[in-house]
Amino acid sequence: MSQEYSTQSPDQDHGTVVESEKPALKPPPLYKVILLNDDYTPMDFVVRILEHFFGMNREKATQVMLHVHTRGRGICGRLYA
Repeated sequence: MSQEYSTQSPDQDHGTVVESEKPALKPPPLYKVILLNDDYTPMDFVVRILEHFFGMNREKATQVMLHVHTRGRGICGRLYA
């Protein structure tokens, strides 16, 4: 009753290297950051925040701040999730 057991299956080839395929990655979604106008936050503080956290220059930050001030809200940037 001696049976020989093989650790390899009969359909395995010797010396064949199988390379696993890397999954296709898509870019992460971007989220819009919306800035809302209020009566308490000073305009110069908003400009400094836009410069510091969103990398805007002084002119662009002032334009975004005035847009939000006159229209009540605006998109100040898009960030990855």
